[in-house]
Amino acid sequence: MNMLKVNILLIIIAFFVFSCDKEEDSVPKSINYISSFSTEKRPHAIAINKEHGYLYVANHNPSINVYSSKIQKFNSEGILLKTTVDFTTFDKGNFSRYVPIDITIDENHNLYILTNPLIKQPDETWTTPTGYCILQFDYNDIFQKEFDLSNIDWEGFPSSIAYSDNYVFVTNGRIIKRISIENEQVLNISLPLNEDTINTWLDIHTTDMAINSEGTIYLTGQAAFGFDSIGCHITKFDPQTNKLNTSYSKGWTWMLYARLNNPGLEISSDGNIYLATFYVMSLELFNGNGEFIMQNDIRIENDEEVETRPIDVALNNSLIYIVDYFNNLVLIYEEH
Repeated sequence: MNMLKVNILLIIIAFFVFSCDKEEDSVPKSINYISSFSTEKRPHAIAINKEHGYLYVANHNPSINVYSSKIQKFNSEGILLKTTVDFTTFDKGNFSRYVPIDITIDENHNLYILTNPLIKQPDETWTTPTGYCILQFDYNDIFQKEFDLSNIDWEGFPSSIAYSDNYVFVTNGRIIKRISIENEQVLNISLPLNEDTINTWLDIHTTDMAINSEGTIYLTGQAAFGFDSIGCHITKFDPQTNKLNTSYSKGWTWMLYARLNNPGLEISSDGNIYLATFYVMSLELFNGNGEFIMQNDIRIENDEEVETRPIDVALNNSLIYIVDYFNNLVLIYEEH
């Protein structure tokens, strides 16, 4: 009987040891730079077809025309495969030109592009409607349809798009618009006021959004303590309970007359939050409750003299892709 008790005790101990090891393994020990690849000028958004490893990068080229924009498609190593859409020649939508704001991909590998539509006037100037449009492309990069929301008064600047359970979600300050893929009905979801957000700019500056499998929404944008001290926030919002709480990035910087910060975030398969900070030039890792785990400085080939501007981040297994807005690059890191 004593031997039986000993064996049971050993099994229980082994179970807990194994469980603890698994939990620790879910947090990377290190995040290391691998390589980078070039994009068209001013890349600002990235999305991944995780089944096939294809990367989609949205960019615009201000040296030619602020309205010259593309969505480029790369393989997992950064080799350019094709241009999915060049908006200087795209003629299948309702408008003269589109400027991509953000992109996302659903479980069927459809690509959704949140865009600012433009109308060319007889005097060669461009005007912008009140609202915005979403363009859908299928897995083969063939245009499917346009969600024309140009007549909606958005009362703000939509900045991010995410997909979840047959809906696309678009951020619009303190309002999140939920748009049905099937019938294009729009539902407004209002973020509650919370004392925790007193130092964030949620009302005017939400830059990125991600949604986990349970429908919890994570937002990021600039946080400010004083006029020139800037950082990022992570805001967790549960639409079911209407509860909201905010965490802050560990990296802060001081910048005279700082303009708007443009951080990006993504959720890993184990529920961790990856935050790419624009001014602080780092990648920060948080758990799903907004608790800080680790920070990694973002450098090009470990060159500390080159300033980076991480503006978006995407994940695929152990690979991390970070969009460097100023250097027209996507940096590839691997976590161990």
